[in-house]
Amino acid sequence: MTIIVQRGAETAITRARVVDLEFPVTNDNSFMIYQTSSSDTSTTNVELHQFTGQISGEKQIRFNKISATATGTVSYYVVSCDANEFIAKQYPDSGTTGHLLTSGSASTTVDTGRYWDPERTMVIGYARPSSTLSSAYNATACVTFELDTDNRNVLIQRNNTTSSVTMYCVFYVIQWHPDTGVKVHTGEHNISGNIASKTAYATNITDGLASLDRSWLFVQFRHNTNGLERISIAATLDDTSNIHYQRYNTTTSFNSDARWYILEFPENSGVQCYHEEDTGGTVSTTVSVAMNNVDVNTYQKGDGFIVNHTNSCQGNGNAVARNRYYHSAVNISTFGGRSFYNSLTLTRGYAGQPTEVATEIIYFTQYNYSNDFISFVA
Repeated sequence: MTIIVQRGAETAITRARVVDLEFPVTNDNSFMIYQTSSSDTSTTNVELHQFTGQISGEKQIRFNKISATATGTVSYYVVSCDANEFIAKQYPDSGTTGHLLTSGSASTTVDTGRYWDPERTMVIGYARPSSTLSSAYNATACVTFELDTDNRNVLIQRNNTTSSVTMYCVFYVIQWHPDTGVKVHTGEHNISGNIASKTAYATNITDGLASLDRSWLFVQFRHNTNGLERISIAATLDDTSNIHYQRYNTTTSFNSDARWYILEFPENSGVQCYHEEDTGGTVSTTVSVAMNNVDVNTYQKGDGFIVNHTNSCQGNGNAVARNRYYHSAVNISTFGGRSFYNSLTLTRGYAGQPTEVATEIIYFTQYNYSNDFISFVA
């Protein structure tokens, strides 16, 4: 049995980019995580750096962007399984647009056509403008996704509706098989006030998490107001009862909402989660993230790990691609004739406004469950 992760990075993306995969994927067993950015960080409009990706064929993914300017950059992780470790559905399952969050609307719902177990399910979503969107309205493009209270519809929300642009939304609903023992925790935090120093917000997990090294944090934000600092928040999992959020400066008038998911993997699952932080105020175009020297040969297919990150950013302007990194390179070291993942390079198109980056790295290593559980080899 395998969990396969196929990763890569693309640059100079215009309106569309088709990427071929090595291993087949389906709309029943696969989902994508990706980070989009742009090499143009001067007066960048939102449509230059914010775009969506979809599984478009058995061995193919496609990224779609409104702007024809060849400045788009993206890093992606396509995660799939072949033993029903999870069900993953993409919405919409085809096409090049997405579900609509229409002009002036703060929310919409999408019927997924089935019911989901909220204790085993997470929703990962992305949105892009349907037409030119001035950077002065960047908060309108910040969207969150969650199961609605009926556990069938997905609720899509944003806080700022001042622009006249419809958003195309693409999302994945991922439900883990009960025999895996994976628990999904989720909730929402309203973030306001001075969080220039990391500030703890309690989760709704009654007994706390069993272990940080088996817990994966995934957060998406929606924001009330525009500007780099306003729409840039780093989220970290520093203890088993709280998520810590941090903006770059002390301004207290900003207001945001965080939709968070924590996936808790069982003991002896072989899944290893690392929570890396760069709090030094990086001003360069790159950030190096330690990858803990995991043996490359652990994985029989693909790379066997996924990465997602959040970050703060200094600045009150609206050249918002300055706060957006993509994962441009995985650096490998060799010891004793074996290869190890040494570090990950995060890249943005601008050196100037400092950032603080929080990175989640999740390794699916080789392991087997007892007779009552699914066997994994990743």
